Amino acid sequence: MFKTESIILKIESIRDNQTRVVLLTREYGKVSCWYRKRQFLHDIGDMIFVVLERDNSTNTIKFTENMYSPRESHWNYSKIRVFLESLALMNTLIPEMAPYASLFHDYRGLLTHMQKSESLHEHHYLLFQFRILRTLWYIGSENFSSSPVPSYIFENILRTPLWSLLQSKVLKEEDANIIQRANHEAIYRSTQ
Repeated sequence: MFKTESIILKIESIRDNQTRVVLLTREYGKVSCWYRKRQFLHDIGDMIFVVLERDNSTNTIKFTENMYSPRESHWNYSKIRVFLESLALMNTLIPEMAPYASLFHDYRGLLTHMQKSESLHEHHYLLFQFRILRTLWYIGSENFSSSPVPSYIFENILRTPLWSLLQSKVLKEEDANIIQRANHEAIYRSTQ
């Protein structure tokens, strides 16, 4: 048995009393596991404390406790879309059992900021998604050669603490559009 903090990336009901859950754990990276009770009480994006039992190559959830849930006072379609896309990216692009401690800590920082702050702007979610894609090497500098602000963000996004990004001013629309386009192109390439 092992205990860890984790982020729920995917929940898939297979049949009654059997749910497959994909977690991004702090110590072990992305882990697929089974929950064999009637109803899984958490949702995608929740950060939970989990006790897992490993039997041969199967991980089974024995206990969970909710730590943080992604809640914001002013959700809108655009924010939710970028947020859920970011979770899907982590689920799709992170290899099984590959530890990505920086992504885990970034996500925890995002949830902590969401709990303390009244609201984040859609651009902050775009920057978070951009940071994920940059961490996983799915975004290159070729998209930003003619744009000084997005180029600067590209060069410094992994060096800048997440809390600083989340407290930054809102981007100009043309800069946000360039980053959004680069994110979408990287997402498209990652699914090919």
